[in-house]
Amino acid sequence: MRPSNADDSGACGYRAVQIIERNLIRERTAAGLAAAKARGRVGGRPAKMTPKKIKQAKVMRDNGMTQVEIAEILDVGRTTLYRHLK
Repeated sequence: MRPSNADDSGACGYRAVQIIERNLIRERTAAGLAAAKARGRVGGRPAKMTPKKIKQAKVMRDNGMTQVEIAEILDVGRTTLYRHLK
C-alpha cells in the first residue's frame, strides 16, 4: 500500500518507497507477534532438554555414566547436554 503522492520516478524516490514498505512490513509483523503472544503462543524452537531430562541426566552423571553415553540415551547432542549440566 504505497502513498499515492510518492514520487518514485527516480532512484531516490524508489528507495523512499522501499523504506516505507519495509516499515509497514515491520509494523504488521510486530502486530502479528503481539497478537500471537496475547493468544498464548510462544515463538522459537521447542526445547530439547526438558526439566525431567535434565534431572535424569544429573542422576546418570552422579552414577558414573559419561556425558557421551547420557547424550545418546536421552537423544540429545553432546553440546546440548554440556550446556544444561554446567
